[in-house]
Amino acid sequence: MYYGGVEGGGTKTSISIYNSEEAVSRLVAVIKECYAKAGLPDDTTLESLGLCLSGGENEKTNNVIKEMIKSHGVAKSVIVKSDTIGPLATIGNEGVVLIAGTGSNCLTASGARCGGWGSFIGDEGGAHWIAQLATRWIFHSEDNFRHKIEPFSKEELRPLKEVIMNYFKIDELSDILTYCYDTYSKSHYAGVTKRIAELAQDTSDPVTKKLFSEAGSSLAYHVLAVEDHVEKNLNILCIGSLWLSWDLLKRRIRWNFFKAFKEH
Repeated sequence: MYYGGVEGGGTKTSISIYNSEEAVSRLVAVIKECYAKAGLPDDTTLESLGLCLSGGENEKTNNVIKEMIKSHGVAKSVIVKSDTIGPLATIGNEGVVLIAGTGSNCLTASGARCGGWGSFIGDEGGAHWIAQLATRWIFHSEDNFRHKIEPFSKEELRPLKEVIMNYFKIDELSDILTYCYDTYSKSHYAGVTKRIAELAQDTSDPVTKKLFSEAGSSLAYHVLAVEDHVEKNLNILCIGSLWLSWDLLKRRIRWNFFKAFKEH
């Protein structure tokens, strides 16, 4: 008797899985790769398969994915849940899971949540959100829009602008619109955040450090939004690739926690 589980984060599994046979086929291909590594026949049928996927908050959509997976014959029973459920299983009945990858989400063992609504509505503090904020700052500067509110000059924004243009391999800033609309890929767009983090870590660039400071605040707000549902001495399980940039996030996260708990 065999059991299987798959966790798919935003950087590896597109939200188009909800209505795309191609995306489901890719998941099935990954499962069969695991069969090969385990020495199992390609036509193995698992007794049960659990998938914790980014964007898996809607039960109706999850049921569609479940039936599509089952149609491939890889498992007798299929369970599809949000990507926060897998990490929650590791912290027991106490604590908070804070996801910061392509997107962001926060969930407690008791079911309280904040975030996880995707890049069009939220994902504050995630890599896509950082990339979007960085791009917006540059366009605002080019347009002289909000010049008395946003803190950086065109010259200060130049290193960030160069990173973004090099990442997308564009000669004119306006060419980025192709990647924002015509050939938009959520994971590819968010991928520039890794380059932004490298600039922040390798230099004293104030703009990129400010971006991660803003992200740190947003991630802290996720936890503070659910604090009434957990013990005060809570454990926070951090999941996602953005935590590789902890050194850029921690100061603002800690400051927001200190400020909030001091007020209590």
